[in-house]
Amino acid sequence: EGKYIIVETNYRMYAYTDSALQEQVVRLFSQPLYRLPHMIICVITRATVRNALVKGITAAQIIEYLTLHAHPQTALKPPSV
Repeated sequence: EGKYIIVETNYRMYAYTDSALQEQVVRLFSQPLYRLPHMIICVITRATVRNALVKGITAAQIIEYLTLHAHPQTALKPPSV
C-alpha cells in the first residue's frame, strides 16, 4: 500500500489512495485539484512548497516522501531532472 504516488513533469501528482492520513500528508505540500474514488489529483507549486517550508517541512523531506511512495511503474524509471 505504500507505493501510490505518480508525479508528472508538469508537477501534477496522482495519489492512488483511500487513506485520509495519506491524503492529509500529500496536502501538506500540494494543492488538491480533484478528489475521485481511490484517487486524489493535486499540483505541486512554488506556493505549496513555500507553505510546507513555513510549516517546518524541508525540501529534502518532500523529495524523500515522493521517492519512498513512488508507484512501482514510475520507480523503475530514472528521474527526469
